[in-house]
Amino acid sequence: MDRTLIKQDNDLLKSICGDLRKFRATFAPVVEAFDQFEIGSITNDIFIDIIAGNHNTVIDNYRKSLSDHLDKTLVKNSTLKRIVLAGTEETIANFIRACSAFVNTDAAPSPYGLDKDRTMFLTAKRLSLIGGELCISDKTKEQLLESYCHLYVETEADHLIYTALLNMQASLEVPCLRWVCP
Repeated sequence: MDRTLIKQDNDLLKSICGDLRKFRATFAPVVEAFDQFEIGSITNDIFIDIIAGNHNTVIDNYRKSLSDHLDKTLVKNSTLKRIVLAGTEETIANFIRACSAFVNTDAAPSPYGLDKDRTMFLTAKRLSLIGGELCISDKTKEQLLESYCHLYVETEADHLIYTALLNMQASLEVPCLRWVCP
């Protein structure tokens, strides 16, 4: 039997995508902490590393860049280099804390209001960085629609029940049942 879409909940998709505001608020400190490294802007590859919790790649690039700068200044004293590198630990710790807060952002709505019963929330892993802007890609929106916002009848029994409900509705001349009609 064919799979038939009977409802697409665009309000749910809009609500899930609305979680992006919470992530943008927690992503700003990540950008600020990364800017302290002075190694450029956050690229999509770096963003993927942040999402995966792989801070070491970014930190290693920062330390290498810093070491290269020290070599260019002709600092030969290894003790002085160690002191300078040790002074960067607070900057690194700030970056790690900001990344952790971003990745662990709780997108669940408050227990009050229209979204209080929603069970699907946006996660950092579903976000993209396009043109330096945090967003939800079209591909991810399609995945969210398919996974959480579409209601299908799939089996022959489902089709029979759905057809019977539509026939009953038509015979009773009642307005469209909210969960039945597309």
